[in-house]
Amino acid sequence: MSEEKPDGDAKIELLPPWRKYPELPRFSIGWRMGYGETYMLIWGEWATCMDQGQLIEYFRKYVPLPVEWVGWVSSWFRHEGLKDYMNAETVLWLEQQGLVNFAEYKAWYEELLRRANS
Repeated sequence: MSEEKPDGDAKIELLPPWRKYPELPRFSIGWRMGYGETYMLIWGEWATCMDQGQLIEYFRKYVPLPVEWVGWVSSWFRHEGLKDYMNAETVLWLEQQGLVNFAEYKAWYEELLRRANS
């Protein structure tokens, strides 16, 4: 996918990791080594050129975001009111930006905790 910049130069837009390699589960070792890790490094380098507004618009193209990727997505935002990149306040802020459904995320997270404690 690409979009035109005002000066006519093509700007390449990379897919978010979960769309590029849907076969790799979010917490797979494949994101920390091999082709998944390589893509994460390339994506990260590409994304650092965007400001917060551009990142919000970018991620809005891929809603609904997979709940297991919310923590990773939130790590790209440094909103003034957010003290930590991943807590309830952060997820609520992401919901206000149209990126996440807080209730869906909360249900997923509680199920994750329930499984971990059983």
